[in-house]
Amino acid sequence: MGVCKFILILMFLPVVVCCQTDNKANIVKNCSDSDCEFGVYKNNKKEGVWRRHDKDNNLLQISYYSEGKLNGASVSFYSDGRVYSTGNYVNDKPHGNITIYSENGNINLSDNYFYGKKEGFSYLYYKDGKLQSKWFYEKGKREGKQYEFSEKQDTLKIEYYKKGNVIDKKAFDN
Repeated sequence: MGVCKFILILMFLPVVVCCQTDNKANIVKNCSDSDCEFGVYKNNKKEGVWRRHDKDNNLLQISYYSEGKLNGASVSFYSDGRVYSTGNYVNDKPHGNITIYSENGNINLSDNYFYGKKEGFSYLYYKDGKLQSKWFYEKGKREGKQYEFSEKQDTLKIEYYKKGNVIDKKAFDN
């Protein structure tokens, strides 16, 4: 048995030694009156997974940081544990799809980003999940046809954009 322990120590010692760095990492707990944040600081910057909890210890957010900036997935929660929002970030800027959910679990808003600027379609929904508005963005500015719908899904308005400026509007009586 002693020989097995010795062999295991010899096998894993190089791994542990090689993985050591001069960078200091400290696990921290930052609390305010309303919530607490848990994570690791490395070289005085947030690093890795960070969790935020409310005063009752309900998980409110879990995010990934690299060198002090949001880099990767971030998920926020309502205090009862249901998902409030999901998204991805690169250097603190939204990148990819950002989705916000209503308290009933339906999607409220879905935006697409390219390194911090809206790019592609954005959708806004009524609480029952029906589409309320549909917009299209290029380089952070509205472009082309933008639609607004009634709760019965009738088209209420169409706006035409060019480089972020309205060039024409059509409203419909329903």
